[in-house]
Order: sequence, then structure tokens, then C-alpha cells
Amino acid sequence: MSADQKVERLRQTVAEHACAIEALFNSPVKVTIIVRNPAVPSGDRDCVVSSDDLRAAVAAVQRLERACPDVPAGGLAMAPPAVEPRS
Repeated sequence: MSADQKVERLRQTVAEHACAIEALFNSPVKVTIIVRNPAVPSGDRDCVVSSDDLRAAVAAVQRLERACPDVPAGGLAMAPPAVEPRS
């Protein structure tokens, strides 16, 4: 599989999952997925797929970091006011 094919497959997979995540909320939300490869510290293998403006997504991550500084790997950070999931 070529690099371009891998990127397209990633985009399609993330889009499918983003739609499922968006469906959990009553109001419109934006979904941003960041993929890091810690084995490549230069960041040459990192990527981001987002339905949001990248600056807005980065600002949201920074707000969450300030509000929830001790979230462990695999944890969930929701800063108030949180969007209520659909019941």
C-alpha cells in the first residue's frame, strides 16, 4: 500500500468514527484525532485529522490541559461546561 493510499484509508476510517462520535451529542461538535508515534520523536510520523479548524482544536486541547492536568493515558478529559451526551 502506498503512502497516499494509507493516508486516504486513515482519512476514511477517521471520518467513519468521527460520525459515530458526533452522533453521541445533542448539539453539533467537532472531532479531532491526533496520531502520534512516540518512537519517532521528530514528529515525522504524526498526523491530525479534524472536522475543526486546527487552531481551534489546539486551543481546546490547551483548555483541557489546564482544566484536567492529571488525565492518565486512556483517560477522558471533559472541562466544564461539558456537552451532554445523548441519553
